[in-house]
Amino acid sequence: MLINANRSTSITLTSNWIYVAKLGKVKYLDISRARQLFPMLRTHVYLNNASTSPCPTPVRSAMAEAMEKWTTDAHVYESWMDNLQETKALFSELIGAKKEEIAGITNTSTGLSIVANMLPYKKGSNVVINDMEFPANTYPWLNLKRRGVEVRVVKNVGGRIRLKDLEEAVDDHTAALSISHVEFSNGFRNDLKAISEIVHRHGATFVVDAIQSAGALEIDVRRQGVDFLATSFHKWLLGPEGTGFLYVREELIDEFDPWATGWLAVENPEDFDSMNLNFSKTAQKFETGTHNLLGYVGAKAALEIFHDIGMSDVERRILDLSGRLLEELEGLKVDIVTTKEERYRSGIVNFKVPEVDRVLEGLARRNIVVSKRTGGIRVSPHFFNVEDELQQLCRAVKELSE
Repeated sequence: MLINANRSTSITLTSNWIYVAKLGKVKYLDISRARQLFPMLRTHVYLNNASTSPCPTPVRSAMAEAMEKWTTDAHVYESWMDNLQETKALFSELIGAKKEEIAGITNTSTGLSIVANMLPYKKGSNVVINDMEFPANTYPWLNLKRRGVEVRVVKNVGGRIRLKDLEEAVDDHTAALSISHVEFSNGFRNDLKAISEIVHRHGATFVVDAIQSAGALEIDVRRQGVDFLATSFHKWLLGPEGTGFLYVREELIDEFDPWATGWLAVENPEDFDSMNLNFSKTAQKFETGTHNLLGYVGAKAALEIFHDIGMSDVERRILDLSGRLLEELEGLKVDIVTTKEERYRSGIVNFKVPEVDRVLEGLARRNIVVSKRTGGIRVSPHFFNVEDELQQLCRAVKELSE
């Protein structure tokens, strides 16, 4: 376990134990033990979780065991399919959904494409996106122009997507608004509940790309009014590439027909009744063919880490680290792109320096792993990072910038 509850020892804030006050109880997130799950941290300062997470040992072990079982167990497929259902259940709990509302997908792009292509469009329909989105959440919508759908692009103001600008873009002809919970470049966190209220006032569909928030921030799809949500596992969720989930609000499952279909989309896939298409009554309706079942073994192991710790504590830890990094950067000659307001922050911090490519090369030589996004250095600490690593990064940036 990574959490110890109700300890009687005095509270000490160190890199080994992080105190969390919750519901009147004392909880400690054992950072030292958490870091042992990530062998990469022995050699690297890994601050690139918004790109690809390091592989935790429970994920590696689960997949290695499944590979071994594959060599000896003639019925491994059945156990892997059971594992997929268990993984759906764990993910649904993480986002406040039901298991029946979850469909397996290979990546976020696939999930968003499924939604974009199955929504009904009439003459004069429009969809709303913004100019800070990752291509996974623009290309599926821009592709609709070929079908005569107007694509409205809301412009950011100072790295923010303003509610009033979204409200001006949405009207009674809007079929959908699609937005990231967290914008990939600077970490701006959109207010999903407020946006959903705007969207639903006009009878439109609210679609969320959660790739930069699932595993980093708490998500409650019901409370936040989300209709569709897509995400993958290889970033903050600490799982393998090629695994992801699409959430479909229960009331919408029967309303929409899948854009593409396959043998898993029906009520009883194992009947192999190829002449009668009876779609599943669950979100499985939007699945097609065989999944990356080995990958979902790793995804389940990754989700168990989050259930062990608790998403509220994970979010609190990540926001604390991103806040501390912003404080450290204040003392450097850098241009901070990320907002300092906590309600708009996430696990992503972006800042600009002169000769950014040279600085990035210097950081790589020191085994400090970050990314370049929109001309700046993007830093994305997870719960297993410590303040010392942020200070290492800042010292290196200062030295390399001189």
